[in-house]
Parts: sequence; C-alpha cells; structure tokens
Amino acid sequence: MSRPGFRIASAYAILCRAAASTWLARAVLALALFGLPLLYVGRQALRDPSIEFLPPSLRGSWMLHPVQEILNFQHGRVSKDVEFVRSYTVESVPTGIVLRLRAFTTPTVLHNGVEVHPDQPVGNWKRLVEYSLTPTTRTSTNELRIRVSNAEAIPALRVETPRALSDASEWQAALEPEFTDLQPVVDPLHRAPAPGPLQQWSGWRRARWLAFAWLALAAGSVLWVVVRRAMAPAPPPQPERQMPKWVEYGVPAALLAVAIWLNLANTTLYPHTRASFDWAGHVEYIQRVASTWRTPIAVEGWEMFQPPLYYFAAALVYRAFGGDASPEFALKRVQYFGCLTGLATVVLTWLYVRRLMPQRVGAQWAATLFAAFLPMSLYMNPLITNEVFSGTVIAGAVYVLLVWQSSDRVRDRTAVASGFATGVALLAKFTGLFSFVAGALAFGFRRLSRTRRAVWQSLALYMAVGLLVCGWFYARNLRIFDNAFIGNWDVASGFHYEQNPSYRTVGFYVGFGDVFVNHPERARWSTWLNGNYASMWSDPHTNFLRMENTHGYFWAGVTLILAALPTAAMALGFGSTLASAWRRPARNPDTLLAAVAVWTWGSLILFTMEIPTYSTVKAFFFLSLVPILGVFLARGRQTLARYAPVSRWALDGSLVALAAISVVIYRYQA
Repeated sequence: MSRPGFRIASAYAILCRAAASTWLARAVLALALFGLPLLYVGRQALRDPSIEFLPPSLRGSWMLHPVQEILNFQHGRVSKDVEFVRSYTVESVPTGIVLRLRAFTTPTVLHNGVEVHPDQPVGNWKRLVEYSLTPTTRTSTNELRIRVSNAEAIPALRVETPRALSDASEWQAALEPEFTDLQPVVDPLHRAPAPGPLQQWSGWRRARWLAFAWLALAAGSVLWVVVRRAMAPAPPPQPERQMPKWVEYGVPAALLAVAIWLNLANTTLYPHTRASFDWAGHVEYIQRVASTWRTPIAVEGWEMFQPPLYYFAAALVYRAFGGDASPEFALKRVQYFGCLTGLATVVLTWLYVRRLMPQRVGAQWAATLFAAFLPMSLYMNPLITNEVFSGTVIAGAVYVLLVWQSSDRVRDRTAVASGFATGVALLAKFTGLFSFVAGALAFGFRRLSRTRRAVWQSLALYMAVGLLVCGWFYARNLRIFDNAFIGNWDVASGFHYEQNPSYRTVGFYVGFGDVFVNHPERARWSTWLNGNYASMWSDPHTNFLRMENTHGYFWAGVTLILAALPTAAMALGFGSTLASAWRRPARNPDTLLAAVAVWTWGSLILFTMEIPTYSTVKAFFFLSLVPILGVFLARGRQTLARYAPVSRWALDGSLVALAAISVVIYRYQA
C-alpha cells in the first residue's frame, strides 16, 4: 500500500476505534444510570411480594377502606381485616363467569354466602388470582364479599374482571369484627385536604394570582429554554464582568459568616430532645461507643444499624467534654460538632462550582447563597444525628473524585486517595455506596478510552483501598444477618416497624403540585415529589417549626412558591449535566455528578417502597447532594442567562428573598 493510502487507512481505523469507544461508553452510561436501576426497581415493584407497592392496571383500580389505622407501631397485628362488598343483578346466568383479582394480601371470597376457592393456590399477592363464580350465581340479586387480611400493612383490593364488577365506585367496605358498617371505598391517593397557611390568610385571594404567575414563570422558563435550544443554536455566553479578588472571595465569605452565626445561635438554643428524628437512638449509640469503643450490631439498639463513623467522632467529642459525668454539657458540644460539619457543606458547594465553573463568579455566589440558607440544612444542623455529618463526608468524597477527574493522568496515589475517601463515605452512611460505585464507573470509562494496563491497575487499587477501609463493617453485617445493609426496618434487626400509609402506588411517585396549596405538613402524606420538595424548602416534619406557629408556616408557604424557580433552574442544570455526560462519558466530571445524583434519588425511591411510611419521605436523606444541587442551580442560572435573561434576574431575586425568609423563620426561639 502506498504511504498516502496507509495514512488514510490508519486514520480511518483510529476514527472507527474512537467512534466505537464513544458509543460503547454511552451504552454503558445509559445502562448504568437508567437501564439497570429501572429494571431492578421495576422488578421489585411488580414482582417482589415483600415490596408493598400496588401494581397498576388499566382494568381496575385499587380500593381501600376510608379508615386506615395502624394498630401497632412495632410487633403485633398491623391492621384490621376489611370486607369489600358489592351487590349486582343478572337476568340470566352466563357460563364461565371468572372473577380475577389482586388482594393486598390474603383474600377470602364469599359469593351469595358460599365461600369460593381459587382455581390455583394463592401465592405471590401481586399476581392475578382467579375464582369461578358460575356455580354460585343466581338470576336475581347477587352479593359478592371479599375479605382481605394483611399481616403487615393496610388491606387493599383490585377487581379486574368481570368488567361489570371492576368499577371501584360501586364497592363498599367494612371493618371487622362485625363487617356491617359499610362505607364507600377510597383510592390509595385519597387524602384529606389541609388548607395551607396562605389559604387561611385574608389577603390570599388578592395575592394568589401573583403566586400563580410566579409558578407559571418557573414552568414557562423551562419550556422556553427547551424549545429555544431545540429550534436554534445557543447564543454565545456573555462574559461576566471581572471582579476584584476581594469581592470575588468576600461575598461567599460573608454568606458563610452569616450562616455560621445563624447556625451556632440555633444550636446554642436548640435542645437536642426537641428533635423528632430519633434523637434518643443516636444519643444511645454515641454513649455506647464512648463507654466501650466498639461498633455495636443492629440488634443492640434502635439506631445501631448505622455505619459507625459519625458515632465514633461524636463519642470523642462527648468524652472530651465530660462524657457521662456531665452529659448535657457534652451532648451540647456534640450538637456544635454536627453543626460545624453541616456548615462545611456550604464551603464544599462553593468549591464544586468554582472547580467546574471557574470564570462564573455570579454562579458561584448563587450556589453558595442557596447552600448557606437552605431550610433543610438550617433545621437539621443543630440536631444530634448522623445525617448532617454523613452528607458532608459523602459530598467531600465526591469532591475528591472530581479533583481526580480533572487530572490528565491516572496515578496510583490518586487511586489510593479516591478509594480512601469513598471508603470513609461508606463508613458514614449507606448512601456512600454511590460515590464508591461512581468512582469505579469513572475508572472504567477511562479504560474504555485508553489501552494502557495502568488504568486497570489503578481501578483495582481504588477498589481494594475502599473495601479495606469499610469492608469489615459490611462483611460483619453479611455474616451475621445475611444482609450487608441491615436496617431497623428489617425484621432481622428486631426493630421492624409499621406506619401509615403502609403502601405505595404509581401516583405517589409521579404526582406533584398540591404542595403549593395544602399545608406543608401534608406533603409527606401526599406524593414523593411533594414530600421531598416540601422537606427541602420548608419543615413539614415540624422538627423546627411548630404546628401552632401560623406566622412561620405562612412564610414557609411563601418559600414553597418562591422556590419553584430555583428548582426549575436545577432541573435545567441537571439536564445540561446529563447532556454533557452523554456527549463525553469518559474523563468528564459531569458523569460523576449525574451518576451520584441519579443513583441516590433512585435508592430513595426504592427505600420508600421497601418502607412505605410517611417518615421515609424526607429530603435530608440526600443532604450529600447539596453541593451537586448547587452545581445544577449554577448551570441552570447560566442557561437562563443565555435564553431568558429576565428569568435569570428573577432567579437571583428569589434566592435573596428565600435567604432572608430563612434567616427570619429558622432562627430558633427557645
């Protein structure tokens, strides 16, 4: 072959290899971020009988008794049996009348007073069960009674055929023991409305159109940006005005100083016994470690399933300030310790955005303002809990991975540092798993784009160091409980518990909106999106605000409306991050951000399926994502600046207003 021909062939081979590796990396990315998680969650939701998720159907809807009472929080019988009743008339008895139903979980069918047995044994309650009604049907009024028992949750029923019996509006239900007080059934999303504080305000009628206009601006901004980006190339970004260094650093420093003052003032006044999030279990764990200096196992206490890092650090503080000799004084210092670790998240948010958007000073300020006065951080920081500490540790581990991703070369010391950081994150909380796996994914993508053996060696070193740091804890759980991630919701821990509503539906995961009109406290009962939005931007669990605090909840309602635009900006930033990861999965920090965010949110969705209670709908479970959310907000702000400058200015104004409201209503009054 001639020299020019050889060069052309070589160039073509290189291009083919690059294209193949890019598409392979994209396939791996799609599979890792969405494909495998969706398959796993879908299988658990639709097949696993231990997951209390009511599968959807187009041939009928789930029915429940309007009174859904949990009889026992722990142990014992969970709920009363429910009898679902339907009367119907036939003029002639057709052949082959087959009743097909799903019952949550054990049905007993009585047709005209005669018990009808299923055509096949009742196994998995998520599968259809068939009953032949032909032998017991008569040419007059017929009565169908289906008694449903559920040992672990609220009984529910769905009839799919015959079609004449599948209409839930014709059914009634009664509770044991008499089964006589018949009431119309309700659907699983039935919730009593609770008018929000804005609705109770006499001036709400005059102001609500302004609120609706603001919500329309938030939704319209996202739609406008999507349409503009699809129809026309992006306008060139406008260069930001150069700031003096003292201004560039001074503004975030001032925001941090105000946040430090507010959080330390709250921690000084906030009694640790005021918290509604299992403070006694966390204190017991700390005191146990301070006296024994060993890691307990899950059966030894309510919170002792938790990874031990926070509790050992808190035990050091506890012992240093008197320990059991002066427990109140020592526990107050533990509160200060947790508060300071929470404030570190503000610094990490600034570092994240500064590394990824070094020339965008305004974006850095906006993200820092968001993190410094985020309501869920303000009401969590004074608590004795591992949530705040672990959020900061996991966010710090992801930052170490970001620094490594910015490097052109893979070095052994980088792999060791990354493995150590993510191993420590796994010793802080179970969700540290996603930083560890994201790091492994990033190493794998580097291998796809290179042929050097050193990448495989670094990947092995990264995983070995990470497992060496945390593996002993999870291996012990696996040996004792056959479950590396044992929790107090598992029967094996001895602390299995039940709370309302005790089931989940598709509507629970896709519904959103009534958080703007109902009381914030109702959001945790409403939907997953409503509950997480409300607990991120307000205090629906009444951990800081009190229900009788009408002034505080009025402004919390205002906060939920104002926060719509920053949340919309985060959605835009999340979309930009996903698009960037798709264009170049390998050696791209956005791949890390997208993976950690998607997996964390996905795990929380599955968590609320496995433990379908109101207390699992809490946004502070993803406190570790606050710096990543700050990046999404900063990127969304830049997108608005390109395509909708007015919305960008409105976004900045809303962030300032949200911070001002937070300083007022989340300043704890003893």
